[in-house]
Amino acid sequence: MPPKNVPPPDPDADIPEETEETEDTTSFRLSVASVSNLPCPLDTSVLFAGICKSNRTSVVAESENPEGYELAKDKFIRKTDQDLFDDIVSKTLDVTLCDAAAENAVIGTTKLSLLPLLHDQTEIEMEVELTLTEAYHIKWWPDKEAELAEAAGKDKKGAPKAKAKAKAQEEPQEIIKRPEGFVPPPTVLRFAVRVDQLVGPAEDREDWTTFQWKMSGAFSLPERLLTVGLANPATDDPSLQPIRYKTIFLGTTMDAGCVAKPAEEKPTGGAGGGDEGETAEAEVTPEESAERYSPSIQFKTNQPLRYRGSSFLKQFRTMLNVAGGLWVYFLPEEIPSPDPKKPNPPEVGALTKHFAGKAWLDLRSFLHPGERLINDRRCPLRSAAATQEIVPDEATLEAANAYVKVSFELRLAPVAPPDPPVEDLRDLVYARPAYGKFPASEDPVEMYREAVQELLVTLARDCTGTSGANVASALQQLKASGSYEDIQELLRGAVLRVFRERMRKCTTAIPEKPLKGPQRSEWLAKAFAHLKGLAGPAPEVVAAPSDVPNRNARLALEAEISGNWDRAATRLQSRLLLAEVRCKPSEWIAYGKFCARCEGRRAAAEEALKQAVALIASGEAPDSQEDNQEVDMMLACLMLDRGRTDEAIAVFKEWHQKEPKEPLFAFLLGLGVFLADEEPAYAQRLLKSISSSRSDVSAYCDCLEKLLDYSQAGLVFTFLDQCKVIPKDVLDTDARLILIDARASIVERDYEAAAKRAARITTDLAAQADPLMVEAAWTLQGQCHHQLGDMERAIQCLESALAVGRKITDPAFYIRLGTVLVSERRWPQAREAYLKSIQLLPTAEAWSGVGYAEYRSDELQMCYEALREANLLDGERSDVWTMLALFHLRTECWEQATHCFQQCVRLKADCAELLCELGTEFAKASSARGDRDFAAFAAVAAPAALDGT
Repeated sequence: MPPKNVPPPDPDADIPEETEETEDTTSFRLSVASVSNLPCPLDTSVLFAGICKSNRTSVVAESENPEGYELAKDKFIRKTDQDLFDDIVSKTLDVTLCDAAAENAVIGTTKLSLLPLLHDQTEIEMEVELTLTEAYHIKWWPDKEAELAEAAGKDKKGAPKAKAKAKAQEEPQEIIKRPEGFVPPPTVLRFAVRVDQLVGPAEDREDWTTFQWKMSGAFSLPERLLTVGLANPATDDPSLQPIRYKTIFLGTTMDAGCVAKPAEEKPTGGAGGGDEGETAEAEVTPEESAERYSPSIQFKTNQPLRYRGSSFLKQFRTMLNVAGGLWVYFLPEEIPSPDPKKPNPPEVGALTKHFAGKAWLDLRSFLHPGERLINDRRCPLRSAAATQEIVPDEATLEAANAYVKVSFELRLAPVAPPDPPVEDLRDLVYARPAYGKFPASEDPVEMYREAVQELLVTLARDCTGTSGANVASALQQLKASGSYEDIQELLRGAVLRVFRERMRKCTTAIPEKPLKGPQRSEWLAKAFAHLKGLAGPAPEVVAAPSDVPNRNARLALEAEISGNWDRAATRLQSRLLLAEVRCKPSEWIAYGKFCARCEGRRAAAEEALKQAVALIASGEAPDSQEDNQEVDMMLACLMLDRGRTDEAIAVFKEWHQKEPKEPLFAFLLGLGVFLADEEPAYAQRLLKSISSSRSDVSAYCDCLEKLLDYSQAGLVFTFLDQCKVIPKDVLDTDARLILIDARASIVERDYEAAAKRAARITTDLAAQADPLMVEAAWTLQGQCHHQLGDMERAIQCLESALAVGRKITDPAFYIRLGTVLVSERRWPQAREAYLKSIQLLPTAEAWSGVGYAEYRSDELQMCYEALREANLLDGERSDVWTMLALFHLRTECWEQATHCFQQCVRLKADCAELLCELGTEFAKASSARGDRDFAAFAAVAAPAALDGT
C-alpha cells in the first residue's frame, strides 16, 4: 500500500469566490474527461485547487483508464476585478489525481496557467502527461513493488478491499514481471476550463503586461537601527527586534522584513601573519563586504506577479521619458509589545520614523529596445523622514551609505525589440519581369571618349602659346598647325556614331519620319547632355594653380569630418604629388599624423615620417629645428608603441642630452625606460622630475597632449594606469587629465568608455572645473553618442556645450550638430547649425547639409542655391548631384535632372536614401510624361540604392 501522501490543504479562506453569477463576475467551468494508462486498476478522483477553492470530483471505480468524472460544483465564480487579474497571472489551477481507496493519496499532479483566458481564448482543453509519484510509478513493476513491500516487513496494501484481499488469499495471483528495458506508457489526464467571454478588460486586448519586483535586502544600514529594541545586541536574536520593515513600490507592499544575521563570518588573518587575509579583504568591495559580513534586512516573501493594462503602460512610458525612474520606499514600523507590562523602549517609535528612507530605481535602461529586466540593482537610500521626525545627532542612511538591492521585471519590453536585420535588401523588393534590353553601346561610347582625349592632347600640344582663353585664337592655331581637319573629322565621326546608337534606341522615334519642332529640340538636348556626361564631369570653376594645395587640404578635412577616411587619404596623397608640397618635411609629418589617426594605416604613417627624414637628410628642404624634433619624436613614439623600445630610447636619450630641461624629452625617455622594464627607479626619477608639485599636472598634460597628437593612445593609457606617478585622487579629480583619458579612448574607437569618462566632468566636477573643460567634455560626449547612434543624447550634449557660454569656433562642431539634428528631422535647427559652420569655414559638407535641410523643408530656391555652392566647392560629391537631380525633377527641369543623374551614376553614388527617393521621383515623372527613359532611370536608381546599403 502506498504511503499516505495527502497534499496539504490550500488556504481556501483566502480565495474570494462568489456564490452567484452577476454582470461583474466571471464563471470558470471545469470538466474532466478521462485518465488513461494508470499502472494498475485504481479508484480515482480529481482535485482542483490553487486559483480556486478545493473542488473534488466523484470517485470512479477502479480502472486503468477511468472516465466519467462528475463535479458536484462544476464551476467557480470570481468577481471580475484587479484581484482576479493578478491571480490569473500569478497563480495556477492545480490539478491532482488522487487514489480514493488510499485516503486520497496523490497519484500525480499538474499545473495549468489560465493566462490565455485573459485576452486570447475562452476555452482551454488540456491533454497532459502526469508525473506519477514514486509510490505509484513503481506499480508498473509489480515484482519490484512486492520485493520492496516484503523488505519493509509489511503486507502489500493498496486499493483492494477486504473481500478482494480474502479472494487473493484463496486464489493467489501471479505477479507480472516486466521485461528488461520496459518503458511504461505515459499516464494522460484530459480536462478543460471554459469561460463565457474573455476575462481581461477589452481596452487591454493589444497592450497589457505583468510586472514583478523583488527586494534582495537592505544593506549597510546604521548600527543604531539594527540594534534598537534589543537588550543585548551581541547575543539576542536580531529577528526578535520589535520593528517590522516594509517596502513600497508601484503601489504594492512587501512587509515581512526583519533583521538577519551576516551571511558569512568575516575572515581573519592566518596564524603566520595577516598578509593573505588583508589581501583577500582588500579585493572585496564595500558593497560585497556589507552583504556578506554585516547584518541586513531580509524579506521572507517576494511580490507575486501583478497584472497591468494599457493605461498603466501609457503612464509607465511617459514616466520613462520624463522622470526615468521610480522611488522605492523603505519604512520601518514599530511592533506593539504583546505584554503591556513590558513595553518597547521609548526610542523605538522615534527611530522608526527617523530612519524612513527611499531609493531611486533608475529605469532608463528600459528605453533600450527589448530591455525588460533589472536584476539586483543597488539603489542608495536617502532619508524620507519629515523634518519634525528627524532625531538630532542621530546616524543617517546617507552617512552609512545604506542601500537596497531591487529587481524588477516586465512581461514585455516597453520598447519593442528591433526587427531582425534583413541579410539581403533585395528580398524586400517585389519580383518583376525582366525588361527587354537593347544591345550594348560600348563601342561608340569608347570611340567618342578616345576622340575627346585626342582633341585634348592636340589642344595641349598646338595651343600652348595662346594668350587668353579665346576659342577663335585656338581654332586659328589648330588650322595653322594642320591638325584642325583631322580632329574635326575624328570628333564628328564619333558624335555621329553615338547619335545613331541613341536614335536606334529612341522609343519615341518613328522610322522614316524625321523629328521636327519641339520633339527634335528635346532629343538633341538629351543627346548633348549624354555626350557631356560621357566626356566627364561638368567643368567647375577651378581655383588658380597656387590654390590647388589648399583646396586638396580643405577637401581632405571635410572628408575626415564626415568619416570618409579613404577620400581624405586620396586628397592628401594628391596634394603630396604637387611639387611645391612634396618637398616640405612638415607636409609629410602632417600626412603621417593623419595616417596614425586612421585605422589600418599605421604602417603608412611610419613610411611618411621616413620620407620626411629622408628630405631633411638630403638637404633639399630648409633646415628646421621644429621639423627635426617633431619627426624624431613621432617616429620614436611609433617604434615605442610597436615594442621597439631600444631604438626609441636611443632617440629620446639623444634629445634629452641636448636639452635636459625640456619636459617632453624627459617624459618620453622615462616612459620608454619604464616600458623597457630595465631601470624602474631611473624611469620614476625621470617622470617625477617633470613637475615639482604633487598637484600640478599641467606639464604631464602637455606631454600627454603631444602623445594624442601622435595618436598614441596606448602610451597615454600606460602612463595613466601603470606608471603610478600621478596620485589616484588627482587622476580622479583633475578635469584635464580625465578629458585626455577620454580622448585617448576615442583614438581607440571606444566611444562608450570615452563618453563615460567625459561624463564625470559634466556631473561630479562641473561646479569646480574650468568652463573650457566642461565645454570640451560636453562636445566629446556629443561626438561619442553620435558615433554610437544615440542621436537624441548627442543633441543634448552638443547643446549643453553651447550653453556653457563660450563662443565655439570649430566648424566641425556645427557640422556634427547639424548632422545629428538632421537625423532627428529637426530641419530649421540643422540649417542654422550648418550656416554657423559656414560662417567659420565654407565647406561643401556644410553647404550640402543646408541644401538637404532646405529640401526637406520645401524651401526649394534656398536648397538650389546651397547645392550650387556645395558643387562649386567640391564637384565630385555624389550626394550633391543626387539632391540636384531631385530638385530638377521637382521643378520639372527634365534635361538638367537627366544630366545630374548621369553624374550620380558616374560617381557611383552610395547615398541609399536619396537614390530610393530619386527612383520614386523618376517613376512619377515617367507616369506623368510617358517617358520611357525616366522609367529606365527609375529602374537603375532603385538597385543602385540597394547596392549602396
